[in-house]
Amino acid sequence: MSIVTTANMVAYLDLPVTNDQLDALQAGVEAACAKYAGRPFEATTRTWYLDGSGKEWQFLPEPLASAPTSVHVDTGRTFGSSSLLVHSTDYVWRDTSPQRLQHLYSCWTRFPQDIKVVGTVGYASATMPADVKLVVYRETARAYNHMIERAQQGDDVAKAAIVDGAHETYLDTQQDTLLSSAARQVLDRYAALPLPL
Repeated sequence: MSIVTTANMVAYLDLPVTNDQLDALQAGVEAACAKYAGRPFEATTRTWYLDGSGKEWQFLPEPLASAPTSVHVDTGRTFGSSSLLVHSTDYVWRDTSPQRLQHLYSCWTRFPQDIKVVGTVGYASATMPADVKLVVYRETARAYNHMIERAQQGDDVAKAAIVDGAHETYLDTQQDTLLSSAARQVLDRYAALPLPL
């Protein structure tokens, strides 16, 4: 799965067909978005083994799409059925920034890697944020148009040029694609935050 479909990318650029170069540019832009935000945008299952905070709150390293699939607390680290906590009975998931789990009747343990959390980060295609999709459309379009312009001039694509009034360097598709400041501003809303100390 990707942030936007190839068909929608082709339609956005008003092209008759897709091509390998466009696919590579789109993949590069999507990878740059995930790298910049420090998180995946496509739905991905994560399993974390966290050090217990010893407090009411247990912070998560990445934002979840919904409440965790499972949470275990086990100082023996076997994480069997007896160590499974129940959402809304033992803990609740707080969908705030940063996301965290709140223990309802006590504090989280304070032992290394004794809390196992399984959940989904990122978005299903139907719930992918519209502004993130727009970033991919616009940045891929900018890179594609720049590639076409350089090719028409007989130059290497991997050269610096002024695009949209800002100095941008579009590298070949084997390297990172730079994102515009407008794209970075949108992605800042979704960036993974550092865990509180």
